[in-house]
Amino acid sequence: MNEMNEFLSMILVLIVIVAMVLGLSVMFEEQCFAQTEDIGFDVRWSFLGKCQIEVESGRWIPLESYYFRQE
Repeated sequence: MNEMNEFLSMILVLIVIVAMVLGLSVMFEEQCFAQTEDIGFDVRWSFLGKCQIEVESGRWIPLESYYFRQE
């Protein structure tokens, strides 16, 4: 019975961790879209790439690397 409780506890901890990661993902994605709402580029977000914008077809750059240069 003790082994079963340990197993269920580990499963519960894994479920909580996955739920936290998904919640953070949604939060960061919403923040990314809010930051880029007015610039007119396609936007994507991922854990590894963070917030990115598509400056040319198929060319994505991190939002932090983008700066507006008025011509």
